[in-house]
Amino acid sequence: MMKMSLKKTLPIFFLLLAVSVAIYAFQYYSSIFNEQNLKAIDIQLINGNAISDDNTLEHFLLSSENRANLALALASVNKTDFKPQQIIQQYSMILHNRRGFSREYTLFFTEDASVLLEKHQENDSLYKVEEPNFFYSHEGFRDIYSERLTPALQVNLNEDQVPFFKIDERWSYLRYDGQWISEDLDLDKDAVNNNVVTINTSKDKLAVRTDKAPDHSHLKVVELATDEVVFEDEVDLNQLPFPDANGRYNYELSLVWNDESKFYRGEAVINIPVIIDLPAKFVFSKERITQGELLEISVYNVADTEDIFVEQSIYNDFRMFNQDGFIRGYIPTNYSTEPGHYQIKYGSRKKGIEFSQEIEVVAHSYRIQHLTIDEEIEQETRNDAAYDEFAKYFTPVRKQSEPNRYYTEPFILPAKGRLTTEFGQTRYVNGEPTSSRHSGLDIAAPKGTEIKATNRGKVVLAMPLILTGNTIVIDHGEGLFSVYYHMHESFVTVGEIVERGQKIGIVGTTGFSTGPHLHFILSYYTMNIEPGFLIVEQPITFANYLKFMQN
Repeated sequence: MMKMSLKKTLPIFFLLLAVSVAIYAFQYYSSIFNEQNLKAIDIQLINGNAISDDNTLEHFLLSSENRANLALALASVNKTDFKPQQIIQQYSMILHNRRGFSREYTLFFTEDASVLLEKHQENDSLYKVEEPNFFYSHEGFRDIYSERLTPALQVNLNEDQVPFFKIDERWSYLRYDGQWISEDLDLDKDAVNNNVVTINTSKDKLAVRTDKAPDHSHLKVVELATDEVVFEDEVDLNQLPFPDANGRYNYELSLVWNDESKFYRGEAVINIPVIIDLPAKFVFSKERITQGELLEISVYNVADTEDIFVEQSIYNDFRMFNQDGFIRGYIPTNYSTEPGHYQIKYGSRKKGIEFSQEIEVVAHSYRIQHLTIDEEIEQETRNDAAYDEFAKYFTPVRKQSEPNRYYTEPFILPAKGRLTTEFGQTRYVNGEPTSSRHSGLDIAAPKGTEIKATNRGKVVLAMPLILTGNTIVIDHGEGLFSVYYHMHESFVTVGEIVERGQKIGIVGTTGFSTGPHLHFILSYYTMNIEPGFLIVEQPITFANYLKFMQN
């Protein structure tokens, strides 16, 4: 009977043992999350201590490489009592294995690039991950890199946000594992931005704001009507510049981030369509000028000279020139200009606006000079034939001028020597008063002394004349001319463009002359002006010429 009971119970025992081992083995192998057993991972960003509605749960199947890296990370953990302080991101992470089992963790990424792992199944025990490359490189943890985010760009007119169009963008960032990663950016380059920014006052502020300051900000401004680049340079993003003339423009702003000390690099190009519609701005070079000085009036924010007016009684033949994106005009004065106060009315015909500016012309004390000339020289050079020749060849060339400036640099003295006659002096020749005042500066120098062009310009006369000897006239544009008399020899031809400082002749004593010298004139068309104002910003006189002519 006992033998029968033992025979019956042993199979049951072994069956139960086998079932227990099977259950244990199933539970053991099902709970393993190793390289062979891992299948997928759920990742969700936590804001503070709670999962935000904005952060959706992301589910990722694990590739063989990911399984290996994750298994390595999990195997490298060491229990720690360290409590994370400077947390940059916090995640909920759920692992899934091939048996359908899951395991939940909380991950902490700290400012020093450490990764801490909290195991929920072990009463929230905290571990430090010694091999964290999986967490540095996996797409699900991309928010640990603020550097991966492309710069947030915003264009503001004053305090209002205005539209712009991004036409190019490239961006990369450095991961904690030392890899540079390029972000895939989706730009619609065929999109058209029909919104336009309108600038109405010079006080408007067009600025670009960004959360990552670029290392270079290069702006190119193109006038759409002419396709001309009117500005191209580095700019301050706090105030983008405005063109000098009204019109429609495209602002192409190129931004570059390439600081090697930063963990990101990139480029972005944006377009901002802009309309400049500023009121006309008139700028007077001075409010008080001396006889012989040239008053310059510059007008900004106007494209057409017909849109503006200037009314004055100082000079009868006032005209305006349109160049370099703004309009410019001159009012010349000399010894014939009456000293006093003058009212200049100016404004915009287009907008019906009128203003007034008072200009004072101050008297200059002109000297008197007595010359004794050999009567034979006077008869040979001051006669009807000489005057007719002068009127035929010299007088007409200063009545027409190139409307654009030839020059970009200041004027210079054409020769060094001794001043023998100031501008504007009244002359008596052999005891008789002359009919005109001295038209320029007489610079005495040895025969053969070099004469230079006072500035860049076009030669419009180069010939010997009975009255003035070897003579050169250069048109500098916008009505400004320089004249050179009595040269021994000239080295230029009509139509030639001469450069500032170029040797154009040598000193002589040809024509109506008492000795080797250069008679030098600057004029606005046919009205002679004091050369010193354009060259040294003051009259050149016997009292100061040594300072300018012999240094």
